[in-house]
Order: sequence, then structure tokens, then C-alpha cells
Amino acid sequence: MKRITGTHWAKYPTAGEIMGMPGDRSPMRDAIATLASQKVIVLACANSIRASGGRFLPPDQRADRDRVTSFGEEVRANLLPGVEVVPAMIVSLQQARERACRYIYAGG
Repeated sequence: MKRITGTHWAKYPTAGEIMGMPGDRSPMRDAIATLASQKVIVLACANSIRASGGRFLPPDQRADRDRVTSFGEEVRANLLPGVEVVPAMIVSLQQARERACRYIYAGG
């Protein structure tokens, strides 16, 4: 899938509205870059990405399984640099806690 830059965030205004951050680019871009430069590991859950269309697509598109699937693929292809996808966050969280790492939830 081709990586989309610039106004990609504005392509899905519902995502910005739901997260309280409308605009034409991800409001987390600078924060993620800063954290990555400080060796902070930022993870994204593949299960959540896969289901994200059901939350962020316009309501009339949420029942279309192909559209939800392609939305998740597009999200994954356009994650900010420094974000790593893990298969299931709950498993990764448990593994991190076993290694004395901390978890901070920054979702909506």
C-alpha cells in the first residue's frame, strides 16, 4: 500500500472528531518523534487497528467489511515513524510488565 502523507489525517475527519483533535495531520506526529528519539517504544495493537474502521469510518461505511478491512490496512501503512505494531496489546503488555516496564494508555 502506498504511504500517504500531508493531509491524510483530514481524509477521515471522524477520527479527529472522535479523538478531539481535528486537523490536517496527526497531532501526535511531534510527540511520537520526540519519544522515539528518547528510546521510548511506542506500540500499536494490530487487533485494534483491524477494528478501527468500525469506529472511525463514517457510519454508513461501517457495515462494509471490505471497507473496514481496507481502512485498517491504510491505517497500518500510514502509522507515524517510530510506532511498532504488535499482534495483541494485551499479550505485549503482560510481557512488558514481566520485564518491569511501565504501560501508559494514551488512547481515546
